[in-house]
Amino acid sequence: MEGTYPLPEAQLDRFLMKILVAYPSREELNRIVERTIQQDETHVEPVLDRAAIQEVRTVCRQVLVAPHVQEMAIALVMATQPDQLSRQLDELWKKCLSHVGLNVDFRAAKWPENLKNSRAGKLMMWRVGWTAAQPDGDTFLALGYGPNKGQANHSRFDQRDFNALYAKQRTLPDGPEREAIFHAAKKLFVAYAPYKFLGHRIETSVYHPWVIGFRRHPFMRDFWKYVDIDENVDAKSTT
Repeated sequence: MEGTYPLPEAQLDRFLMKILVAYPSREELNRIVERTIQQDETHVEPVLDRAAIQEVRTVCRQVLVAPHVQEMAIALVMATQPDQLSRQLDELWKKCLSHVGLNVDFRAAKWPENLKNSRAGKLMMWRVGWTAAQPDGDTFLALGYGPNKGQANHSRFDQRDFNALYAKQRTLPDGPEREAIFHAAKKLFVAYAPYKFLGHRIETSVYHPWVIGFRRHPFMRDFWKYVDIDENVDAKSTT
């Protein structure tokens, strides 16, 4: 009784109508079972003939579509920021997509505004980074966990099997069983592809000689809790 995962709001305007199919009542379930196990042959009666179908196709082609509506239907829209780095990336995206015959419309807004719209499911595409706060794969699987929609799950991906795997691994200690669940969840993530992973950022850190205890951590960003200042060195450098 389940279809594909719910689409984000930004993609709902690609469809003419939306039909919500509720779970069948007890009476309806009984009728479904009876029709499944009955021995009587089902006879299909024609509703339209070939001429009627061709006539419907002709009428559909006569429906007028305003130019601006057509542009909205075929446009690829990517959210971006007005800073210099984002503009450079926009040019690279535009150049690469043009080579395969695709046009993309970049709409710049400040990062907090894009974040708000992304969490609300109002963006078609947006470049965003992600990093871990602890050495555990849960941090990245959380990006696709259905109940995280509106938070870390910007794609609004909501798939039953993936959700079950994610919830189960959170109850298990580290070990072969949890590792196997991680691999199964990753395969679903790759198959449905709610995200397109583009690259891995490399950062270079430069620090002053009076900073004590600085060691660049592989993933943690709150390194400031572990550093201090050598006031003697600092005083000498300013004299």
